[in-house]
Amino acid sequence: MARRTRPIAAVAACVVVAPLLAIALASCGRSPSTTSTSVDETSSTESASGSTTSAVVTSSEPQPSDTGVSASTAAPAGTPTSVESSDLLVAALPRQADLPEGWTLGAQQPKTGFQPASGPFIGSCSGGNADARALEHHAFGAASGAAYDAPRGAWGYVSIIGFPTVDDARGYVDLTRDLAECTQQFTVEEGASSGTYDGFADGALDGKQEWSVTETVTNSVPDVSGTDEALAVVLRDVLTSTLDGTTYSAQLDDVSVLERYGRFVLVANLSSYCCDNGYRQPAGSEFVTLADLLPAMDAIRAHARSALAGR
Repeated sequence: MARRTRPIAAVAACVVVAPLLAIALASCGRSPSTTSTSVDETSSTESASGSTTSAVVTSSEPQPSDTGVSASTAAPAGTPTSVESSDLLVAALPRQADLPEGWTLGAQQPKTGFQPASGPFIGSCSGGNADARALEHHAFGAASGAAYDAPRGAWGYVSIIGFPTVDDARGYVDLTRDLAECTQQFTVEEGASSGTYDGFADGALDGKQEWSVTETVTNSVPDVSGTDEALAVVLRDVLTSTLDGTTYSAQLDDVSVLERYGRFVLVANLSSYCCDNGYRQPAGSEFVTLADLLPAMDAIRAHARSALAGR
């Protein structure tokens, strides 16, 4: 079987603000998109049996999302709210000028709203995607920007989440930290829907072929300045499946940095797809690390803080 040198998601920008990557967590999380989810929902390419492509993940926290929950319903009755227009959140997203040299921002329009989901292969440690976590803490709005391509074959996007109070924003970061420390194993079906893995991009195998997943997630406090608090999350999924006597495997990596400025949380992520085996093309070897994302944070942070100042 042939393999796509880069999963479709990679060329798009995560689609879910699942849309709020992998961890928002991002994040396109985990999509090989996802995390640049070019902001078209991560999807697989149809291919004839026998020449399928490899690994496109359709889950992944982070990804940008279409509106599924309106801002007016995000906070329960009685919750103190200060709901700004989504235009404010969109304005805080990075522009091309806010990205390092060699990073290219896509032309997709920003996405706003929520698309919560949970379960294995969704979010971090199966604890729900970024949108689900944000809504647990009464988020009133979220915006995800266009995907960007970074050197070494990585992709990603930035999201901004708004909360009615500082305590709500802190709670979101705390919950993300609590859910970002695990090693777990589970299986997912071949497919192109949330919580499945499109490793073969062959619709005839959807729901019939299974992938074994080993997921490892760790978190740390990055050495950054100019934030009220910061959190880094590193997620790796190693997938394997045997078909017609051949064992296929792939590795998906996602790194996310969350930075809180008062009641707003910025989430930036990078994702990569590599090291696959079993396909006709030689396996790649480049995978993203936290060191690839941190240098981009200074300019991204400066623009976001300027746009959100006084809010």
